[in-house]
Amino acid sequence: WRQLSSKALAGGFTFIGASDPELSKSSQGFNETKSVAMKDAFCDFGVYLEAAEENASVLKQLAPFAAGVVIRARDQVEIDDMMKHLESWPETSPVLVHASGQGLAAILFGAVVQSCEVHVCKVRRRQDLGMIAAAKKRGLSISCDVDVTDLCATPSSSHIRSDDRMALWENLDTIDAVNGPHELVLPLLMQAEREGRLDLEW
Repeated sequence: WRQLSSKALAGGFTFIGASDPELSKSSQGFNETKSVAMKDAFCDFGVYLEAAEENASVLKQLAPFAAGVVIRARDQVEIDDMMKHLESWPETSPVLVHASGQGLAAILFGAVVQSCEVHVCKVRRRQDLGMIAAAKKRGLSISCDVDVTDLCATPSSSHIRSDDRMALWENLDTIDAVNGPHELVLPLLMQAEREGRLDLEW
């Protein structure tokens, strides 16, 4: 926690969040981690729970003490399990989602039904940005972030498609935050500002 928070502060961040599937198996591991963070972290922090198959009851018990829950939806089988977490998770506690395509669509539908506050992490596809923008227009409580290495990738970069990278720049109004390596976020954003691709108000 000391090393992580020190790097975050050096990069201009005043909050760090951490999650680990092992912490979501029992209250003991979660409480121990939070105690260490309170002792060692140099900045504000949040310990997030990780949704997994058949741990909804444990998460519900720990929800009042967690910064939120992380849901990773990768396929239709897992989506069915994740929907159970949305049903039992408190409406006032954030839900962080790692999902794309059909997985994201299913989570957004669940968020509407359960009136959840959802944040979509590391959006990198045009199709997903379109779904998020449409959800926002309909008043859904949803936010999203992108990775600075995706946003500022070069045209020849192989880790994100050129069309998807262009979609990020075309939809800056839909994007609520930028994350990534702490030492890269501010330098790359400032470079983009100097190049005229975004302004300081954004």
